[in-house]
Amino acid sequence: MTDYFLLEFLFFCGAGVGRSTLIEQYCKSFPENYKTTLGFDIFVKHVKLKQGKEVTIRLWDPSERLFFKRFNQFIYHQANGGIIMYDITNTISLKKIADWCEEIRKLSGDIPIMLIGNKLDLIKKRAVSEEEVRNIIKKNNISSYMEVSLKTGENVDLAFEVLTKLILE
Repeated sequence: MTDYFLLEFLFFCGAGVGRSTLIEQYCKSFPENYKTTLGFDIFVKHVKLKQGKEVTIRLWDPSERLFFKRFNQFIYHQANGGIIMYDITNTISLKKIADWCEEIRKLSGDIPIMLIGNKLDLIKKRAVSEEEVRNIIKKNNISSYMEVSLKTGENVDLAFEVLTKLILE
C-alpha cells in the first residue's frame, strides 16, 4: 500500500534572491516572461519516495504586499515547512531572517525551517561567512541549511528532499 502525503511549503526572502526561480526550477516549469508575483503563485510537484511513499508538495510563493497579508496568514496555518533564502554574495539579504523565523513560528507553529543560501556558482564573490550562517542557524533554531545554485541547478532537488524528509520524520 502506498502512503500519500500533501505538504505545504512557504518561502521568504528579499527581492532579487531567487525565491520564484527556485520554485520554478524545482517544479521544472519556467514562465516565458518572468513577472513579479502580485499576490501569490502556487506550484505543485509530485514526488515518489522510497518505501512506497508518494508526496505532493504545494509551494506557495506569497507576495509581501500588504493587501495580501491577511490571505497569506491563512496559508501559513496550513504550512508544513518553511524555506528562507538569502544571497551568499550579499550580507543585506540576511537582514530579515530572524523576523521571518518568528513570523513562521507565530503563524505556523514549530514547523521545520530550511535556510537556503543561493548563488553557490558565485562562491568567489561570497560575502556571507559560514560562521555567520552557523550563528544565524543556532540563534533562530533553523532545522537545516543548504547552499544552492539556481544557475547550475546544484543542490536544488536535494534541498527539497531534505526538507521533505524532515517533515515526514
